[in-house]
Amino acid sequence: SFENLKSTTEYVVAIATICIDGLTTLDRRHSPNPQKLLEAQSDFVDTTFVPLPKPPTNLNLEASQATSLKIKWDHPTDFDAPPKYNITVRALNHEVQAKMTEDLVKETESNIFTLKFPEIVGTGEPYEISVDTIVNVAGKFYHSSPIKKVFATKPLPPEKLVAPLADDQEFVWKRSMSPSVSKYKFKIKKEDEKATDFWVEDTEQKYDVYHQNEVKFKVPFEFQDSVEYKINIYSVIEHEGDWIESEPLHGKATKAVDNSEEGITDEERKPVITLARNPTNIKLGRKPSIKQRKLSRNLETDGLGDRLSNSTKTRTRLFSECE
Repeated sequence: SFENLKSTTEYVVAIATICIDGLTTLDRRHSPNPQKLLEAQSDFVDTTFVPLPKPPTNLNLEASQATSLKIKWDHPTDFDAPPKYNITVRALNHEVQAKMTEDLVKETESNIFTLKFPEIVGTGEPYEISVDTIVNVAGKFYHSSPIKKVFATKPLPPEKLVAPLADDQEFVWKRSMSPSVSKYKFKIKKEDEKATDFWVEDTEQKYDVYHQNEVKFKVPFEFQDSVEYKINIYSVIEHEGDWIESEPLHGKATKAVDNSEEGITDEERKPVITLARNPTNIKLGRKPSIKQRKLSRNLETDGLGDRLSNSTKTRTRLFSECE
């Protein structure tokens, strides 16, 4: 074997066969020229080989979004030739893998790359990413062994937060469209005080095929009058012991006396909780698909839109979501 060879360098190995006489020591003593050995050598046969390049190192996640992963790695340093890289993607969820329409193998010369994944079904999902080095030596391509890691995309956030009744304090929001989400983090903060986190289990998620139903959470303390509470709700998935959060659904809730109704005395007026909505920072950059628009129209035809509207009226005012 050969040691300390430089990778991606072409080496020539030449081999010849040598035959030496088979005389024993006793025979050589009686030979006219005992110091001379008889030998014969064949012609040389040569071949070339190239040690494979080393794989990249330090494969890490630079940024995770709902439909993309930005990864980065370090170049190998044991050769001088300009390298390229093959990036292979495999969804750990077989259903997601079947719906991935883009090429599952990418090639790049850079050590930073952004991978795209299917909308909705590809969100909040783990993917195995492998990267190997490719070097061209004398017109042939040589691949290193791959470096592999698993990274997960962010889930989509919940939508359409609805304010509760003042004597109820049960907030309602529309379930995340990410199929893997079954848990939410409800974060609430009163003015300059420290925020409090509550974990909300979504036990009925698997029965809601079209993700049209609501998730409910009752705040376990009494809202103070005329005090603003900042609310952030996150969709959450677990990946390798870590919690991965979506972009937050924002809201600001305030409890105050309702002065909008006419013809009643101040004593008869009841406090209500109003909710100011902020736009959710979802980095998808897309419009609803034709299939989603058809589904929305079908649901409105079936009366779901009216039922949600009536439900909203019973829960005080709802501020329209900003686009």
